[in-house]
Amino acid sequence: MITEGDISGTTTKRRRGFSFLDVLLALGISAAMYANIAQLQNDMTNNLHAQATADRMAMLASASNAYITANYKLLTSISKTPVEIPITGNSDWDGIGDLRSTGLLPDDFTTNMPMGQTVHLLVRDIQANGTIPEHLEGMLVTSGGSRYG
Repeated sequence: MITEGDISGTTTKRRRGFSFLDVLLALGISAAMYANIAQLQNDMTNNLHAQATADRMAMLASASNAYITANYKLLTSISKTPVEIPITGNSDWDGIGDLRSTGLLPDDFTTNMPMGQTVHLLVRDIQANGTIPEHLEGMLVTSGGSRYG
């Protein structure tokens, strides 16, 4: 026959320590929290890279606009087909320096963006069409690097 002391003794034994289910639940919650923290950190890193890229592209756009304005006549004569203007380094054309050597960009500026992309400035001459007058069009493009995400 089972007495009340036997029942309370088994109940006491079951309450000691953590059960396997409690440990699994704690591990599951910890894993979910770790995954969320890792995703937040990844998103924050991508946002920092995107902001750095946007800042550098804004600086390049301003320098490119000033460069095209300063060298308009010379660029018009050589850009009947799209021409790549060097951002850093030597140019193939006499009289045209790169954006960095002309003082439009800081001396330590490099064309490598945060995700490894390389930036290029392309210029082409747009002919007048009756509505739009002839003008130069500059376009900043990137190549290479790695994807976000």
